[in-house]
Amino acid sequence: MKLRGISPVIATVIILAVTIAIAIAVVGWVMGLFRSSTKTGAELKIMPDSFASVNETIPAKLICLHIRNVGTAETSIDKVIVSGLVSVSSSKFNSTKIKLGDNLVVIANTTLTDEQIKDNCGTAPNVIKAELNNNDFQSDPVAGVTYSVEILTKDGFSYQGVIQGK
Repeated sequence: MKLRGISPVIATVIILAVTIAIAIAVVGWVMGLFRSSTKTGAELKIMPDSFASVNETIPAKLICLHIRNVGTAETSIDKVIVSGLVSVSSSKFNSTKIKLGDNLVVIANTTLTDEQIKDNCGTAPNVIKAELNNNDFQSDPVAGVTYSVEILTKDGFSYQGVIQGK
């Protein structure tokens, strides 16, 4: 009885297929394609409808930040920095808790009523407000100017985004 192996062509195809599969796995691992989906904690996103108001009908400074927590846990604000406009520590906010889902962080001077804030910023299930004096602001927002925003949380994370003066 004569035993025969597989043909050299088939053996070459199998070796190439295994080599390509290993190469894809290594590249995926190096590039982070196979990340774990079990990430826990807060993950904040500054939504594109956030803005610094230059509304001439209200004699106040107003920054509306629509923050979405797409993570798996709540977090707390330690500081909010809007470059060139204002830096607000957690002690100035009525609450610092960023809940899961949509949140509205409002930075305004004390002359604005809740109704004026709602009319200009909209609303969200969780509204966090910092009331400041005019001298707490570094400058007035300017229409069309882009401002960088950084939200620092009490658990040590930093989230960045941009808003426009409008």
